[in-house]
Amino acid sequence: MTGIFELREYSVEPGRMAELLGRFGGIREVFADCGMRAVGFWSSEERPNEFVYLLEHSGSPISNWAHFADDPRWRALLTKGRPRVDVVSRMLRNAPFPE
Repeated sequence: MTGIFELREYSVEPGRMAELLGRFGGIREVFADCGMRAVGFWSSEERPNEFVYLLEHSGSPISNWAHFADDPRWRALLTKGRPRVDVVSRMLRNAPFPE
């Protein structure tokens, strides 16, 4: 692994969280085949319309996302609903703490 992680935060329109989560059924395998390991998925206790997940990238995140966008399984998952979401994505590296 490259040590590049991506934190993705989704804010979904009220009442559409179940629809958004439906798109993530079976997504771990698609991520893995596109060079991304899903570390975890979370919902917010304080913000009921927020969904967060963390990916670990193998290789270039740009190439991984391009591969993902072309994957027919992802395209099929999009048919499970497309609620409007605002996405914040942050690329993270391990902090260089001394041993």
